[in-house]
Amino acid sequence: MALPMQAQRTAALPQPACAASGVVPPLAPDTVAEQVLDSLGTVAVPSRPGVRYIRNLLAAQFIASASPAQRQAAVARICGVVVGGDHSDGGEDGFYLVRLHGAGSEAALDAAADAMRHMPGVASAQALALREADAAGPTGTGAADCAGTASGGELRVEALKEMIASREADEMAMVNGMGLAGVDSAAVRVVTDGTVCGRVASAIEARTHFTPAGSPFLVLRAGARYVAFDPTGVNRSFFVVDSAFLLRRVVR
Repeated sequence: MALPMQAQRTAALPQPACAASGVVPPLAPDTVAEQVLDSLGTVAVPSRPGVRYIRNLLAAQFIASASPAQRQAAVARICGVVVGGDHSDGGEDGFYLVRLHGAGSEAALDAAADAMRHMPGVASAQALALREADAAGPTGTGAADCAGTASGGELRVEALKEMIASREADEMAMVNGMGLAGVDSAAVRVVTDGTVCGRVASAIEARTHFTPAGSPFLVLRAGARYVAFDPTGVNRSFFVVDSAFLLRRVVR
């Protein structure tokens, strides 16, 4: 699933003079960047009321045939450093999380994203958006935004663990499609950080317009993915969100 291109194009940045950007891996790293996301803070987005961007951070995706040199050049173009990412499902190229310096406004982030999109081999680049309610407060607050294991959640936790650990062909195919291949089932845990649960909920609502009625999502951490269930059982689907808080799959 490719990142959506921003509708509004911005003027390309002049070629910056900057220090070495570090080595850009040939494939997107499958690392969790929660600490980075939480440490950067957010900036207002005047063109989108109620939304804030994560400061100094872009999510970028390359076309599958992009060479290592093209990936390196694109990140260097914006003086970025790869600080994490997420593998993609279905054989597509994954997402790189690229940290910038001095991109502390909507205009600066949009200009950096636009400059990167002009580089050969780049499929998409965009700032990461949060609703203001999800961006408010430090990590660890707002536990009410997490469902815990209420309303039969324990059974869903165990069911997900069993599916990840299964060696049956159908279940292994589903696990692979969810991006959970290689995850240790014993490490699956319930998320209790309200900030994280809020970001997961925002990612789901933004793409599906679904919000649990009267109760927050039950959010599980499984490797570099979040798996979210409606704890009320009204909606039988569950949702897979990546570490950049982008909805990757709806499983029905």
